[in-house]
Amino acid sequence: MNWHNKTILIVEDETANLFLLTEYLEPTGINIIEAWNGSEGIEMFIKHKPDIVLMDIKMPLMNGYEAIVKIRELDTNVTVIAQTAYTMVGDREKIMASGFTNYIGKPIKEVDLFDKIAMYIGT
Repeated sequence: MNWHNKTILIVEDETANLFLLTEYLEPTGINIIEAWNGSEGIEMFIKHKPDIVLMDIKMPLMNGYEAIVKIRELDTNVTVIAQTAYTMVGDREKIMASGFTNYIGKPIKEVDLFDKIAMYIGT
């Protein structure tokens, strides 16, 4: 993957998860912006205008469901992929109905992450 001209905002409150996602993505050359909660994610979204957002659902201060509402008020077209351990029946529907473009279940596998991102920003 060659995403040198793209920017991703990763909104994730767990250090280990953020580290893993960064390890996966760094070799692609994508510019990585990090936020630790939904509130900070909104600030980083406004400041950096990323091409794609990877957002955790369960976070302190402002969860992913609250943050997607704010992002959609700012930009209805940006790709926002939910990352979540919630993969039970009905969770996908709730995530999609909330305004996310897509979702990926945790634990996240590198190939699945690349496939999801490539669907929206190319290879």
